[in-house]
Amino acid sequence: MESDRISSLPNDVTEKIFSCMPLREAVRTSVLSSNWRYKSAMLQDLKFNEYDWRESQNREVDDYDDQIQTTFANMVDHILLLHIGIIRKFQLLADRVATRDIDRWLTHL
Repeated sequence: MESDRISSLPNDVTEKIFSCMPLREAVRTSVLSSNWRYKSAMLQDLKFNEYDWRESQNREVDDYDDQIQTTFANMVDHILLLHIGIIRKFQLLADRVATRDIDRWLTHL
C-alpha cells in the first residue's frame, strides 16, 4: 500500500496551501487527510464572501431573502465557534448583515 503523500507534507507547506484557498475550499479540503482535519479551523485570515457562498448554494447572486441572510450568518457563526488560535484578518463581503450578527462576530476577534 502506498503512503499518504498529503499527510507527509511539512506543516509550513500545508499552511501555505490552506491560506491560498477560499475558506469554503479549505474547509472541504480538511477531510482529505487526518493530519489536515483541523487545518481550516486554524486559519489566521478569514474571508467570508456572501456572493461566493450563494453561488455554492446554487442561489442567484441577485436572489436575496431573510433565509439566505440567516443561513449565511449561521455559517459564519459555525466557523468562528470552531476556530482555533488567533484571527489576524477578518474580511466580510455581504449585502446585508444584521447588527446583532456583527456584534456577535466581533466578540471572536
